Amino acid sequence: KEQKDKVEAVQRQLGQVKTEARMDRMKAVLQTLLGQDWLAISIVLAVLTAVLWVVTVVNMFLPEDAEITKFGIQPRTLIGLLGVVLAPFLHSGLSHVLMNTLGLLLFGAILAGTRGLKHYAMVTLFAALAGGLLAWCVGTDSNMIGFAAVNLGQLAYITFSAFFEKPVKIKRALVAVVLALFYVFGMIGMFDDEIQGGQWVYQLCGAGAGVVFCVVHCLWLKKYAPEHKYRADE
Repeated sequence: KEQKDKVEAVQRQLGQVKTEARMDRMKAVLQTLLGQDWLAISIVLAVLTAVLWVVTVVNMFLPEDAEITKFGIQPRTLIGLLGVVLAPFLHSGLSHVLMNTLGLLLFGAILAGTRGLKHYAMVTLFAALAGGLLAWCVGTDSNMIGFAAVNLGQLAYITFSAFFEKPVKIKRALVAVVLALFYVFGMIGMFDDEIQGGQWVYQLCGAGAGVVFCVVHCLWLKKYAPEHKYRADE
């Protein structure tokens, strides 16, 4: 009986330690979220959303031969390079921009809320420009547009960065993967013709850019800021 009491006491202590560890993790997450400038984050996301919708609505009232959606990424053409910058802001219609707005707000809030606005800007720009340039090089579709490539780049960064933290955030990575699946299958369901037409190449390039930025950034931190919570060697 005495031995049984000792075992139960040890189990209670272990349970208490695990509970305290969970509470510490929750406090750390709350401190990170509360420490962000949510007003600035909200303004940035609102401005981006407004730009997407204004451009889309204006384009709807333009004559077909004057539509600005023609300035998307056109692979391996000189004018197509302009689309590397413009393509994320161009959408084929209201349903297209609505789907991408949901991704912009959700993934943007997660990324900016957990990493900060500066980090959000770096990931977003890299996904847009590097992903767009890669799509320009390897794409097959005549005109690739939409913010989905940037959204998937952000989501890819959120997912893969979880594996570089101490400890590894497996649960967060799984949640990000589930969100990615919902988003991608939602896009396929709404825009099946466009996905089959080659837009998926642009989106895949955006996601790939997010992964590349994550790996390079975390390896840089490993070399120049080893005390940082990211890790790239374990």
